[in-house]
Amino acid sequence: MIGCILCLTAGMCTLHTALGVRMAVWGVVGFVAAFGLGMGPIPWLLPSELFEQRHRATAAGVAALCNWGVSFFVTTVFLPMANVLGPLSFVPFLCALVCYLAYAWHALPETRGHHPDGDSEAAARAGSKFSEGSAAAGVQGGALAGSSPAPHWHGRRGALPLA
Repeated sequence: MIGCILCLTAGMCTLHTALGVRMAVWGVVGFVAAFGLGMGPIPWLLPSELFEQRHRATAAGVAALCNWGVSFFVTTVFLPMANVLGPLSFVPFLCALVCYLAYAWHALPETRGHHPDGDSEAAARAGSKFSEGSAAAGVQGGALAGSSPAPHWHGRRGALPLA
């Protein structure tokens, strides 16, 4: 996606040439495809990966609210921003993408091979308020028999990002 934004920005800076037009078009097509396959479904998938069953509906609602709120903000701000920045109007999105990638790398846990309901003790140790009571209620080793160990936390503090 970063490469697509750079291609789009370079194309927008050179729209007076045929190569610039092609770069802008392929930058947009590539960004839309990469977004649809990568970051687009994250607000809909992340709550089910990070939260126990009893908190998933609330977390999914908050994620949807944030997703629609940011979409509204972007559609409201983009045209005035494009008038000010001109061909560099996608650079702020590049900065936001880099910040998101840094956040995701450092703060989001690796959930591959882990059942969210079985990770309540790891979330409680990490300080998540969404898992309070589950470890105290006697959930040992997770809700499912033979559940896997706690996920690997990338973050420095190890807290769940949405808690």
